Amino acid sequence: LQNKDLPLVTEELLELGFLKDTTQLDQLVPRLRAAVVNASGGTGKASDLNFAKLQNELDEISRDNVLKFTIPPFITVIIRSLTILEGLALSVDSNFRMVRGAYPF
Repeated sequence: LQNKDLPLVTEELLELGFLKDTTQLDQLVPRLRAAVVNASGGTGKASDLNFAKLQNELDEISRDNVLKFTIPPFITVIIRSLTILEGLALSVDSNFRMVRGAYPF
């Protein structure tokens, strides 16, 4: 999404289990882009991503039931774990960002 490589996005969404087919990809990709922008405080930069906000955005897309989009259980567990870790770090440093802390790994 960040690089606007739609063929790669399609392949990855299918492979990870977010989508069953590509029929609604033209509707989903803009919503995912908006979710990343909202979860990053409007910058759209991965380094500004707030995982709690990202989880809320993804949950909202999934709940709308307009798109056949599901969040695979393993992704939910990963995001929740990162949300907890990010919350702990934010309680110490309000400017902490998980992606920046993990970079370049």
